[in-house]
Amino acid sequence: MDAKKKKRLEAAGWRVGSTAEFLGLSETESERLDISKATMRKEYDLSNAKRGAVLFVPPGKTRITIRLDDDVIAWFHKRVNDAGGGNYHTLINLALRQLVNVPAESIEDTLRRVIREELQRLAPVRRRKKTDSAKVPTRSGRPA
Repeated sequence: MDAKKKKRLEAAGWRVGSTAEFLGLSETESERLDISKATMRKEYDLSNAKRGAVLFVPPGKTRITIRLDDDVIAWFHKRVNDAGGGNYHTLINLALRQLVNVPAESIEDTLRRVIREELQRLAPVRRRKKTDSAKVPTRSGRPA
């Protein structure tokens, strides 16, 4: 690294030095692990290579890509961290499994339930004070 670049990086707050200094290696360790001698091959044999994920997917699982809102991911991360660690993917899978295992409600049942809830909510507003039936006028204007 040239001196000009080194000064610029140090002025910006970067720690500049050799790999051995950065890793805190002794002279002996540094000689054994001489990174500058590491070279790439000019050619690699990729004839047996396979495309795709390197991670093993257990049977019964499928690897997918899904886009979720940041706040949803943060909620699952927080739950896992509060529990002492683990995998938030498992927690999302459990939440989805609970949703799938709930029996689906028919549209008619849903409509009936919503109407009942709305009628119960409006019931106190619709109730009128009980009055003496003798004092309630009829259509003719005379008390009953």
